[in-house]
Amino acid sequence: MKKQKSNSSIDNKAWLKFWYSPHNYIDSSWLEEENFSPLKKYRSSMVWQSCYSHVCHTLGLEPNLSGEIKPEWKNILCKISENPDKAISLASIAYSKDITKPAPESNISLDEYRYISQIGQGLALKQRFPIPDDLQYKNQKGLWLLQVALSSDCPEVWPRMKLAFKSSVLSNLPKLAAYSHVDLKNLKRLWNIIVCKL
Repeated sequence: MKKQKSNSSIDNKAWLKFWYSPHNYIDSSWLEEENFSPLKKYRSSMVWQSCYSHVCHTLGLEPNLSGEIKPEWKNILCKISENPDKAISLASIAYSKDITKPAPESNISLDEYRYISQIGQGLALKQRFPIPDDLQYKNQKGLWLLQVALSSDCPEVWPRMKLAFKSSVLSNLPKLAAYSHVDLKNLKRLWNIIVCKL
């Protein structure tokens, strides 16, 4: 009788892939520099693994895993890296109750929109995490909620996770120094709900 793989071993395999294979989710905007041109052209694992040290040094990434990341965050981050745009769109909807309906290009159904809006109201995100309403780029509020959560609970992961999004979108996010009252329980709950919709 074959032994069934445990969920933890599957999660660890996905997590190692997330950590050591950033080419699977990095946005091309991070590869605009001239010394990244071969990597932009060739997205194969072989090319990227041969340049792994160079990539880490240039982008300020820790090459090796250090410390222990909580299993719940491993699952959340692996899921977000598979569909980063939708994840951040859902988080932005949860935060901004003033959004009247999902954009056609967002790949979010009306049912998903209504559900996540109700979740956002229940978690009182706008009251707990007041941020400027005039952010320049679409979905920056959702991205900021992810940055706050990671920078508070597993800061070594944020430099990697942010690579899944356009570099320009990160340029004017609110500074984290102004938000010391981080309610991780509510943020974790939000992201756990969101990844179930991806």
